[in-house]
Amino acid sequence: MVTRFAQSVPFFFYLLFFFLPIILFPKTSEIFEFNKIVFVYTITVIIFAAWITKMALTKKIIFRRTVLDVPLLIFLASQILSTFFSLDPRTSIFGYYSRFHGGLLSIFSYSLLYWAFVSNMTKAHTKKVLISLISSAYIVSVYAFIQRIGIDKDLWDQDVQRRVFSTFGQPNWLAAWISAVIPLTWAYALNSKLPAKQDPALQGKTQRSKFLSRIKNWLWIALSPLFFLTLLFTKSRSGLLGFITAFVIFWGVLLLIKKGRKKVIKAFALITSTLLIITFVVGTVWTPSISEIRNPKSEIRNKEKELPSKEGGTESGEITETADITESGDITESGDIRKIVWKGALDIWRYYPIFGSGVETYAYSYPTFRPPEHNQTSEWEYIYNKAHNEYLNFAATTGTVGLVSYLLLTIVIAFQIKKELGIKSKELSNKNHYSYFLLPSSLLAGFASILVTNFFGFSVVPTAVLFFLYPAIAHSLRHESERVEEYKAKKISVVQKFAIIFASSLALLLLYSIGRYWYADFTYAKGRSENEKGQYAKATLYLEKAISLSPNEPLYYDELAHSFAESAIYLFDVDRDFGVEELIDAAIEHSDQAVVLSPRNLNLRKSRARLFINLSLIEPEYLFQAKDALVSAATLAPTDAKVFYDLALTLARTARVEEAIKILEKTISLKPDYRDARFTLALLLIGKGEAENARGHLEYVLKNDPYDIFAREQLEELGF
Repeated sequence: MVTRFAQSVPFFFYLLFFFLPIILFPKTSEIFEFNKIVFVYTITVIIFAAWITKMALTKKIIFRRTVLDVPLLIFLASQILSTFFSLDPRTSIFGYYSRFHGGLLSIFSYSLLYWAFVSNMTKAHTKKVLISLISSAYIVSVYAFIQRIGIDKDLWDQDVQRRVFSTFGQPNWLAAWISAVIPLTWAYALNSKLPAKQDPALQGKTQRSKFLSRIKNWLWIALSPLFFLTLLFTKSRSGLLGFITAFVIFWGVLLLIKKGRKKVIKAFALITSTLLIITFVVGTVWTPSISEIRNPKSEIRNKEKELPSKEGGTESGEITETADITESGDITESGDIRKIVWKGALDIWRYYPIFGSGVETYAYSYPTFRPPEHNQTSEWEYIYNKAHNEYLNFAATTGTVGLVSYLLLTIVIAFQIKKELGIKSKELSNKNHYSYFLLPSSLLAGFASILVTNFFGFSVVPTAVLFFLYPAIAHSLRHESERVEEYKAKKISVVQKFAIIFASSLALLLLYSIGRYWYADFTYAKGRSENEKGQYAKATLYLEKAISLSPNEPLYYDELAHSFAESAIYLFDVDRDFGVEELIDAAIEHSDQAVVLSPRNLNLRKSRARLFINLSLIEPEYLFQAKDALVSAATLAPTDAKVFYDLALTLARTARVEEAIKILEKTISLKPDYRDARFTLALLLIGKGEAENARGHLEYVLKNDPYDIFAREQLEELGF
């Protein structure tokens, strides 16, 4: 049994590549990314334990050196240093809650997987890994296709029929991943070979083999259009740019090879013409479909309001590939939003030039450096936890050290895959048949695609695994002679037993911790769901359980604080004084703890203010604590118009009208088209007898929305 476990590393890599893209679970706080990263952690621990066990049995260090070792260690060191100096070390270790990928633990896991792969996988194993990956892509694409038909259209806030996301949760994430996988289908289609001539006695078998080979060849060719359709159904511009990059690199390399060029040209013509026909029929984000050409009014292209998917993260300000509508009715193009977010990322980098604000702390640093013009976009109320550019995200959160190490890692990965490609000169390329270059070319093309999509967005768990393991796959395809001989059963010594027991115990401990981590989120999600239903007593039990499992997670304390507060309000409303004060104290105590655990988290400050505003229904004096929470939020987010508006409302409710007016004037300076701020300011000015000043704000509101009956009524009452 121990021997089998030691030899199971390839099997768990098959599981990783097959199940990772399709894993999701609807009962956790985040359906997609959370369960994928937990799966990665689990597989990493098992692979590492099997690897250690194999070394113990063979009595040798099994570690294959590659050119990527030093850059990868430098990159890991940069992430550790950035975590040490982080604004929020816990977030830097585990990743931003709701994103999860990108924290130090995830980077460490990807690195271990890389070293485990190159040290344990033979060429045969590696090819099975690729088959697992393509098989998973097939399932993902089939689901995307039936999603396009509308199988789950009622489950999501997003119009999933118009922009599919399959098992990924967000169209751009699916597009980035599938565009990196598509080149593999071209490589396998070209690699299908007819059997050589055999003895006449075996002619029947040969004919059947030829027939089966042709079927297999056409199946590989058919996968490319299916995957390409999935890409088009996402309506992702960045994904399509990544695909174009992969297409140019893959076919560009192969068309340089002389041996077998005729077959390459035929395959190129067939695949390209097929993809062009699909593009003409289905359309892209830049070109109309055939139905739109025939009926131009059938769809208003790029003008529909695009809501993030249910688990895609509305909090994150996920930039949609189509436009969105602002409060005033204007449409903000996603490219314009990116420019603003990138400007903020550069400002963060300038302020934290060496180690950045901390791994994955963009949500905590961006509000402080958020450009005022962000208030004029359609996503002005969202909190961004990514820079929507992987390179600027590293610059902002890990500084110059992190960015340079990441760029170095990227360059060396590209160099390593190119090295395995084997093209050093024209002479060498002329000596080898094109089939020699197929898989390395597809890996290089897929990796280049990831670099492009990362420029316009950010990586998620499945694409990150490809980023780190494509170079490992390329290396293992070319180094068959270096594989480690399998262990042959012998008597196990005491030292070997100790090493195996230690590795197994450590693995079990880590798996237990991962299980607690997952179950804590599961119970937190149940508690949050019960809160939404108004079942505060049930929610409290679940959330207290979540905290017992993960006592340092600030979101759990924040959610529990609201459970206690709502319970107190309920008891107060039914005239039951018993227990109200205790519940209020518990609510405030847990809110305090949440802020202590994550002091730079703007969401927690806003949530704390809401808690005190709700508690003011019991005791108006809590409005002053709500004001303090909003003042601290305004300090963290000095250009957030919504924070200042809420602060002004709170000041007005505490009879500090002059201060409220000043804050509202600042709010309007940040966001001139803020209807609610102008209307509230007009009401306060009317209360002071400054009708003429109020008139200007009311007329501004009506100018932007002639159907605003409240503004019109106020003007009529004033006699204007």
